[in-house]
Amino acid sequence: MLKTKENRQKKMKQKEEKNTNPNKPKKPASSFFLFRNETRMNLQQEVPGINNSRVSTIISVKWKELDDAERKLWTNKAVKAMVAYKKELEEYKADAAEKNNPQP
Repeated sequence: MLKTKENRQKKMKQKEEKNTNPNKPKKPASSFFLFRNETRMNLQQEVPGINNSRVSTIISVKWKELDDAERKLWTNKAVKAMVAYKKELEEYKADAAEKNNPQP
């Protein structure tokens, strides 16, 4: 039992150390998650009080029913978000490198 508790504490500490910089840009959502977020908001407005498992089921069905043209719209949004993320990440890394290696 002690080993399990120690392992859990060790993993939690590693996770905390991993997420130390709040300024680092977050990875963008995939095309499905972009679709899910927008559809979830619409569903919750249309059907107030709907539970999360039902919302997830409906969203999954709608995603599977999308034709290629509609799905491509979501894929393009995800690609644009990834391009913006990569640009932000490069700027973040450049700033971090400047802070770590100041010029005399």
